[in-house]
Amino acid sequence: MIVPIKTYGSEIWGFKECEEIERIQVRFCQYFLGNNSTVNNGKCGRLPLSFVYHTKCIKYWCKILQLPNNRYPRNCYNMFESVDDLGRQTWASHVKALLFKFGFGFV
Repeated sequence: MIVPIKTYGSEIWGFKECEEIERIQVRFCQYFLGNNSTVNNGKCGRLPLSFVYHTKCIKYWCKILQLPNNRYPRNCYNMFESVDDLGRQTWASHVKALLFKFGFGFV
C-alpha cells in the first residue's frame, strides 16, 4: 500500500538513489516482523524500492521516445538532449547515466 505513495513522481526523480525511502522500508519490515533494530537488519526478503523507482523512470523515458515530435513531452526531451550535448546536466543525462549503470548504455 505504501509503495505507490513513496514512489509517486519517480518517473522524474527516479534516476537518483533515495536512502530515506530505503530506510523507511527497512523500518517497516522491522516493525512488521516485530524485530528490534539489531535482529536481521529488517530484511524480509523484499527487493529494495530503488528497483521500483529506477524502473518507472526508465519506462517513462521509453514512453517519451515513442511519442511523436509534436507532443510537448517529446519536445522537452529533445531540448534536454540538445542541452546535454552542450555538457549541461539534465534529466536526460541522468537517465542516460542510469542506463549505463545497469549495462544498457547501448540503448
